[in-house]
Amino acid sequence: MREKTRWLTKAAAVAALACGLLVSLTGTPALAATVTKCSGEQHKSFPTPGNDTDVYITVCIHTISTYERLAWYYLSWKDGGDSDVDDDRKFDKFTVQIRIERYDSVQNDISQSLRASINTHSTGTYDYTGYGAGYTDTDRLGGWTADATVTYNIDRDGEGDYKWQLTGSPQVT
Repeated sequence: MREKTRWLTKAAAVAALACGLLVSLTGTPALAATVTKCSGEQHKSFPTPGNDTDVYITVCIHTISTYERLAWYYLSWKDGGDSDVDDDRKFDKFTVQIRIERYDSVQNDISQSLRASINTHSTGTYDYTGYGAGYTDTDRLGGWTADATVTYNIDRDGEGDYKWQLTGSPQVT
């Protein structure tokens, strides 16, 4: 019985693929395949009070359907702090802005402050998947990428904000 079920599943997949090819050959747009593409992991060591804080981040774009795309990031850190009190913390500011772009033109963006988390936890991770910058209601194919910028201000360094421009994701349709 298990073999028959496997054969039926394969047959259904082949039929679905054939229907998709037939639809795309007849000029009606076929649904885009669900695809996720990510940058490589990017690392920066920040010269923070006490131990330097190391941050690792990956930027991704996800095609949900022909009409929906989502930009997101995954971030981790080590040697963060144990206090968010001014003059006793690592960062005065640590904000990640994630953007969904089409051919380098920003379609949507969203920012998230991670200052308190990094200042109060020596290690941690943050997966911004569910709240990434999304874009819907378009059938414009090609050229979609995710890009991100970290804006940070190191506590007690006497300087202002700095920017870390991250390498974006590869393109999806």
